[in-house]
Amino acid sequence: MGDHAYVLGFAQAAMALLRTAIEPPRPKESVGSFEDLVDDGDVGAYMDALVYPICFSARHHIELFLKRQIARLAEVRDIDVNRTVLRDHKLAPLLDELFRVCDNTDSTLRERLEPIEGAIRELDAFDSQGQTFRYRRSNEKELHLEEVSHINLGTLEAGLKRLFAATEDFDNYVDALVYEYQQGSFTSKLSREKLVELAKALPPRSTWAKSPVFDAVKQEFRQKYDLSSNDLQKAVKRILEGRGLSGYVDVELALPHLTPELLTKLVALEVTKEELDAIPTEVWRVLETVGEVGRPYEYPELFDRVMEEASKPPAVPKESKPAAQPQESPAEEPKEPEEPKEEKVDWGKLEYLEGKEPKNGKKGKEGQEDEDDEGLRDPSPPDVVRTMFRARTRFINGLKKLQQPTLLAALDAGEAARAKHGGDEIAEFEKMVRKWYYLEVVAGAKKY
Repeated sequence: MGDHAYVLGFAQAAMALLRTAIEPPRPKESVGSFEDLVDDGDVGAYMDALVYPICFSARHHIELFLKRQIARLAEVRDIDVNRTVLRDHKLAPLLDELFRVCDNTDSTLRERLEPIEGAIRELDAFDSQGQTFRYRRSNEKELHLEEVSHINLGTLEAGLKRLFAATEDFDNYVDALVYEYQQGSFTSKLSREKLVELAKALPPRSTWAKSPVFDAVKQEFRQKYDLSSNDLQKAVKRILEGRGLSGYVDVELALPHLTPELLTKLVALEVTKEELDAIPTEVWRVLETVGEVGRPYEYPELFDRVMEEASKPPAVPKESKPAAQPQESPAEEPKEPEEPKEEKVDWGKLEYLEGKEPKNGKKGKEGQEDEDDEGLRDPSPPDVVRTMFRARTRFINGLKKLQQPTLLAALDAGEAARAKHGGDEIAEFEKMVRKWYYLEVVAGAKKY
C-alpha cells in the first residue's frame, strides 16, 4: 500500500463512520446501525460515541497529510526540514513548516495551501497534541471537550467533505509539480513554468545582439521576479539548452541519429526490406521516444533522459556466491523465540516516502537487495511503425513538444508523397516490417 493510500485511508474512515452515524435507521433501530461481527446481526450505532473516532480519523488524516507534503516538497529543492516538528503531532507547527517549505520550493504553492489553513488551525485549536479525540481524559485526569455540548454531524460532514477534497486537490497538484521539477528545467529562482513564460516573451535568438526588445524583456523579468543579472543569465542559458524551451527563441535542438530524409522515406512507405537492415537501433529508439513524448502530460525532457539511459553500457550480472555451509557447533540449550519488535515509522526521516529506498541500500522489512537494473529494452520496429501511422496525432504531438520544425516538414513531405497510397498499402508496409523483424531479427538473431 502506497504512502498516499495510507494518508487517504483515515479520511475515508472518517466519512464511513459519519455515514454509519447519520444514515437512515434500519428496521427496529432508532439510529443508524452496523453489522455486529460477534453476534452476527445488526446493532444500533451509538451516535455520540462515534463522534470521537470520526474526529480522530479526520485529525490524523490532516497530520499525515502535512507530514507527507513537507517531506515530498523538501526533496524537490533539497530543503532542510525541522525534524523535531516532523516527529511531533502538533498541527500548527506542521502547517507553519509546510508553508516555509512551500515558499522555498515554488511560488504557486502558498495560494493552493491557504484555503485550508483556517480549517487546520481550527482543528488544532480543539486538539493541538492529538490526544483530545483519542482519550477521554488528559494526563491530568481532566475531561476533554467538557465545554462542547454537542457536535452537529451534518455540519461536520459537510465541512470534512470540503476539507478532504481540498487536501486531495493539493496532493494532486504536488504530484504534478514534483514531476515537473523532476524534468530538471528550473533554476534557483524560476520554475519550469516561469522559464516557459520568459522564453515566450524573448525575441528570436538571432536578434538578441541588436534587439531593444531583448533588453526590455530582461529588465521586466528582473523586476517581476526579483532576479539578479546572474539569475537571469542562468535562466536564459537553461532556455537555450532545454528541449521544449529553446524552440520559443527559434533555436532548434536536432534529435540525434534521425535524419529528415529517413523520416520522409519511412512516412512515404519508400523503405525496402534491405534498407530496414541498415537502420540502426538508435533510430528506432528516437522514433519510439518521440511517440512517448507525445503522450498527454508528458514533458519533452523525457527524450534526453531516455537517450542518456540507452547510452549506458548494459549492467553486468552479479556472480552468485555459493551458499555458506552450516558449521557444526556444540549442542546448546534451545532458546525461546524472541517476539518480533514492532517497526515504528520515524517521521523525522524521509525514507518512508513512496518509492524511496532506505539509505542502507536494502529493500523492505526483509532487507533484501534490490534487483539488478536490466536497463531499457530494445525498441520494437513494428510497434514504432504502428505508432507513426496508427497514432499519428501522438507522434506529431511529440515532434511539436520537442520543437522540431525540420522533422515536421520532413513528415509533411513524406505524407504528401504517400498521398497516392491507400490504407491497404500502409497495412502492407506494416506487415513487411513485422515479417522482417520477427523472422529475420528475432528468429534469425540478426542485429538491427
